Amino acid sequence: MDRRAGDVTRSADAPEGRGSGRRLANLLLPGTDRRDVPSTATGVGRTVERWRRRRAEIWVGTRFAVVPDHLWFGVSRADQALLRGLPGEMMLALRDVTSVETEPGVLTGIVAVHHERGVLRFRCWRAGAVAAEVAAAARDAR
Repeated sequence: MDRRAGDVTRSADAPEGRGSGRRLANLLLPGTDRRDVPSTATGVGRTVERWRRRRAEIWVGTRFAVVPDHLWFGVSRADQALLRGLPGEMMLALRDVTSVETEPGVLTGIVAVHHERGVLRFRCWRAGAVAAEVAAAARDAR
């Protein structure tokens, strides 16, 4: 899932956590429709996949970190095993962020990071604090 500058791209290496360090989140993969992603699931995984396909959106488990120049996501090995073709790591350049807001969610809030080519959404605990941290880091990156 390589993307141009301003979109989510693969990361060459995992960042050293600064600021938020590494936290857990569920990332809504941008520009993908679950019906287009081939699955390698078997057994119980197939049942989970059928349920997920009906939703037609891909939320994957990740670790994330806000580092000086980008927002980094490391996709969980379980989701990489279930959904063929997912990159292990992705990142969004903070200089391309135009605004950050929170959206309501069930149990966890959703952080919506608007950038030059769209919106990146991820669910996490303490979404308001994370959104403020991402917004501050984006201001510092410009």
